[in-house]
Amino acid sequence: MNFQSRTKKGEGTQRRKHRFFAAAFCSLQSAFLAISGCAGPATPVAVDTNSDACHWCRMSISNPRLVAEVLDPGEEPRLFDDIGCAANEIAGERQHPRNRRIFVTDYSTGRWLDAQAAVFERCPAIDTPMSSHLIARATRSADPGCTPIPATEIFR
Repeated sequence: MNFQSRTKKGEGTQRRKHRFFAAAFCSLQSAFLAISGCAGPATPVAVDTNSDACHWCRMSISNPRLVAEVLDPGEEPRLFDDIGCAANEIAGERQHPRNRRIFVTDYSTGRWLDAQAAVFERCPAIDTPMSSHLIARATRSADPGCTPIPATEIFR
């Protein structure tokens, strides 16, 4: 007696269909995961001063020239109204995700800068929401009242 005679008629066809659909589903799922993981470099989201709030202190973001944003893979962007708030958030984390991107706005222009390339300064004459007096610029300012601070001291 062979195997074919012990099975119901059409059962082999159903198994083949099942295997085909299972393989197709796995292939589509793998393709989706590969594409989503290759979405390119992270870019900061636009800030809405009418509705966005700081992730750390929950205050409304009122000055777009003082904003920081943290982008972790697979997470929602986190906006901060003060660079000091972003620094506090990061300092309190036990682990820092790989491929994290931090952006800050240039105090002079309001444009986004990668925090690794930004020049940070503490300027006591400039009021910031949480009184950190930290600002970021694309280049060092000529203001003698501003003290440069390495990014490694801010985002530890």
